Amino acid sequence: MAFRPASAAPPAGLVDRDARRPSLAAPPGPRRRHRRGRRRDRAPRLRGTRGARREPRAHETVVVLGAGNIGLFTVAALRRLTEAGRILVVAKHERQRGEALRLGADEVFHPGEVYGALPEALGATVHKPELGKPVVLGGAERVFECVGSPGTIEDATRLCAPSGEVMLVGMPGARSSLDLTPLWHGEVRLTGAYAYGIEERLGEEPIKSFELALRMAPEIKLDSLVGPRFRLREYREAIAAARASGRRGHVKVVFDHR
Repeated sequence: MAFRPASAAPPAGLVDRDARRPSLAAPPGPRRRHRRGRRRDRAPRLRGTRGARREPRAHETVVVLGAGNIGLFTVAALRRLTEAGRILVVAKHERQRGEALRLGADEVFHPGEVYGALPEALGATVHKPELGKPVVLGGAERVFECVGSPGTIEDATRLCAPSGEVMLVGMPGARSSLDLTPLWHGEVRLTGAYAYGIEERLGEEPIKSFELALRMAPEIKLDSLVGPRFRLREYREAIAAARASGRRGHVKVVFDHR
């Protein structure tokens, strides 16, 4: 396995072949082109499916922090592939809030409500210590962190109920400085989900993450989440659009090779 310094880490969706875990490496195959002529990065959709592999028990309340493409696909997978009860989502931008509700969220909160309306909806209480972030007593049985920043990872541990589980979906920063008090104090489990594999769902035969994602794509109207589209020579505009995707109302920016 090859390692790189944190400063050289590739952006989300772009991974050097040598940097992948050996179990994920595969011989290069023929390029597959989407039937409408554009190539897609299926990683976010697969990460959402992969994140839901630790299925919430029936009627459990779930919190999803972040509503970019990974967060939205996590919501879709939780609603369609698990028996999760309430799904509460933290989304910053208007398009993200609307898509989260369409894909199965029960309630959506602004990041400014993480220690206000959200704990209230969870039936938890919030206490302000002299130092550090607020302390939440109670919380959700499972929290899916889909942003990857140290701040939201710490929020996830604080919003998780005692003996609950926090799952980091996707690629968090290589180095994070966190207050780990909620982990040991509440005996919270911290796990991760990335890429794809074989999913074992209760009562069903093992199935590949790709197959689950493709099965779900028509149901969630995946094409409506794709765009704007750019020619390869417009890469500067494409990068700018991707960097500002949230406030511009984009979910997945793509290159169109037609």
